[in-house]
Amino acid sequence: MTENGPGVDPEAADRLTHEEREVMRLFVRGLLNKQIALKLNNSKITIKEHRGQVMHKMRAESVADLVRMAESVNSPVPNLYDHVRR
Repeated sequence: MTENGPGVDPEAADRLTHEEREVMRLFVRGLLNKQIALKLNNSKITIKEHRGQVMHKMRAESVADLVRMAESVNSPVPNLYDHVRR
């Protein structure tokens, strides 16, 4: 176990391209490939490839792993319900 949690490579995020970081940020917020593609003006295939590279470079075995890793490498995942008025 590292100080950032089990299996978290603190330098893994440094290996991501700008596009991969943006895809990761949107993906861990819960957006689907199609939504990310529209937002980034890209194809779903390209987004799927970026997502695969993110999972590989971050050594994530699941979406839950990726969310945990994103939080631990100072890429906070915003609360999906921040926009909901209470």
